[in-house]
Amino acid sequence: MHKLYLASLIRPLFYGSAIVASISPILYWMVGPLFAQMHKVFFYGIMFVMVVNLIRNRYILKDNLILFLAFYSVLIITLGLILNDINRATFAHFQPIFLPILGISFGYLIAKVRPDILVAIYDGSYRLGLILSPIIIIYFLLYQYSFITYFGASNLLFIPIFWALLEKKWLSLALFIVILFFTGKRSATIAIFAAILLSSLRVISVKTLFLSLFVFLPIVLVTAINLFGDLSVLYGRYELILNALMDEEMDLAKLNLATSGRVNDFMGVVYSLNKDPFFWFFGKGIGALFDVETTAEVWTTHYSHFTPISYIFLGGWIMFLAVYGKLISLLIYCLKNMNDYYSMFFVYYFITSFIGGAIYFTDSFIWIFIGVIVYQKKWNRKAIC
Repeated sequence: MHKLYLASLIRPLFYGSAIVASISPILYWMVGPLFAQMHKVFFYGIMFVMVVNLIRNRYILKDNLILFLAFYSVLIITLGLILNDINRATFAHFQPIFLPILGISFGYLIAKVRPDILVAIYDGSYRLGLILSPIIIIYFLLYQYSFITYFGASNLLFIPIFWALLEKKWLSLALFIVILFFTGKRSATIAIFAAILLSSLRVISVKTLFLSLFVFLPIVLVTAINLFGDLSVLYGRYELILNALMDEEMDLAKLNLATSGRVNDFMGVVYSLNKDPFFWFFGKGIGALFDVETTAEVWTTHYSHFTPISYIFLGGWIMFLAVYGKLISLLIYCLKNMNDYYSMFFVYYFITSFIGGAIYFTDSFIWIFIGVIVYQKKWNRKAIC
């Protein structure tokens, strides 16, 4: 029988990362850049918990993706050490290799041995939403009064939003959705709404959902306008993207500006891979870097916000097909079980990986929840009954 150590830390670490991810942008702008990566302390904390448990239990799940990464990592590491200088990216690239191995194995164990932890995460969702909401409002007010110059508050509001939907707490759902717009995070907002729409087809009637939102949203928005003044900033960033997409001839420069540099970010990887067809098949290995052109400068990075091409950049089409083959098979399962809390998590993260950032590369918790889904799919059980 497997025994989990420090397992009780999972919820505080997960919720801690959510709270600090919302606070750190405020501290970044108001105090200094030192606070930009505060949330990573919680990522490293849960990685320590995972390693301790997997070593003490001598356990690695026999999973196709884990076996693939265990063997293919030898090629990626060797290739990177031959082609690239040892730098910060060298160590950063170990995460997308080993996080799936650790996270899936540990998440599977959690679902099997300690499902009470998953229930506790669900039960605490509402309280987390009450903590995140005022932090986000403070961020918005600081932006409105020019103390902060960037409109984009990091957040994990999908946690209380999905809870409210599944519990049919319509007032809480409407309020959290309104708060979501005050974050300015377009990718998170789009991914949350996509997950809600997919879930509503199975959880509740679409009519009930939209009637609830149309009743509460106008009331809260009118109140917000009276309190905070002109809120065109809430929809202006979406308007930029729509205008760029609806032009008769798509202007990539305009679309790049509207998406905060996402187009040039993508093209930087393409230009780098195009230097040799070999790179498209096998990637450039750990430590690889590419340049991204902006209107002001050229900056160098090691991953793209478009996660699929980040995997191609690191390990080629071979790595991309292995990772996304696994993820798509789990996505199909989750789409059939959208009345499940952690299935909604998975769908949200999957969509975000295309439009929000290389989250599979960096977020330790994501792979734990993927491990939970692997367990549910294998044994046809829900984490929360």
